[in-house]
Amino acid sequence: MNESQPRKIKIENGGVTIDGLFLSIANIELRRTLPPGANGIVFEAHDLLLDRRVAVKIWLPSEHDKRDRKKQALAEASKLAQLEHKNIARIYMLGELEGMYIYSIMEYLDGITLRDFLKLDESHREQRFRIWDEIADALRYVHDKQIYHGDLHDRNIIMVGSTPKIIDFGTSIFAQDKIDALNRESRLLCELAKNIFTGDHPSLDKIIDKDMDLSVLMPKATLLALSAWRNVIRAWNQIVAIKEEASADDGLRLRHEMSNLAWELCEAPVFSIAYVAQLLSNLGLPTIGLHWFREFIFLWSKSKLFELTIPDDMTMRTLFSGIPTEDLTPYETYMEKWLKSAKVI
Repeated sequence: MNESQPRKIKIENGGVTIDGLFLSIANIELRRTLPPGANGIVFEAHDLLLDRRVAVKIWLPSEHDKRDRKKQALAEASKLAQLEHKNIARIYMLGELEGMYIYSIMEYLDGITLRDFLKLDESHREQRFRIWDEIADALRYVHDKQIYHGDLHDRNIIMVGSTPKIIDFGTSIFAQDKIDALNRESRLLCELAKNIFTGDHPSLDKIIDKDMDLSVLMPKATLLALSAWRNVIRAWNQIVAIKEEASADDGLRLRHEMSNLAWELCEAPVFSIAYVAQLLSNLGLPTIGLHWFREFIFLWSKSKLFELTIPDDMTMRTLFSGIPTEDLTPYETYMEKWLKSAKVI
């Protein structure tokens, strides 16, 4: 048991007794405890007024933080209650009990954790992409509102059928240090993406530059980098498929996918271009394919560095014709510029 939790918790008479203090919520009947969330306890309950099953969370005060944080917590919780996104569990109501505990009444989710879902090994590669896309969309939504989850891992995402639902935003309510909270959000995002993707692509886990620590980026930048990584994997799949098919129009399709791959690598420049080039070489692609790859890296990174709006790669080739494409300085310069703007501090 977490030392911040009370020693005695007992459900009785539709409420709960915590360390000898009986707590009840009007029109709510607590029925059983659920796996605990961060900073509190969670119950399955019944809303007697609306005749529906709900989840109730009671946040527990930390023994290590002696400050009165109720006002801050209620302010943060009220922001969470206003969230409306199909991939975030709804908060119906929040309040305070006996001047000591904050509680929320939430949407009850009948499903399994994302961790258990991935263990079933029934999720196709494209389904994993879709799951990540929905999670990422929900996180962009909350990050735009300056809300951060604080404890986002694969047990805080419930799969209801094939739909991911993010639960337990409570850690963000009690964050004591903003920088630490942002770093934690970025670090957990990296771990979550790795759990979703790397089982299928262990080698592609290494394309992120070995000197790159995504946990020191702002969560928005980390999310962008990880979504670019997802798109890199998808582009890689297309290149592998072209190689395996060996059809007559390989050249045109390969050139198109090399452009897509380069674009995604430049979308969030945190990747090791040398390692990706080595992987491409290991596929046994024709020399012209590797030349296209370096050329597109040069062109896309150059366009991003100077914030040019380029309609297609043919226009880029015209604009930058005659420039040696083995020179990857634009990518490296753009990486440095992008990272500087993406840091927490």
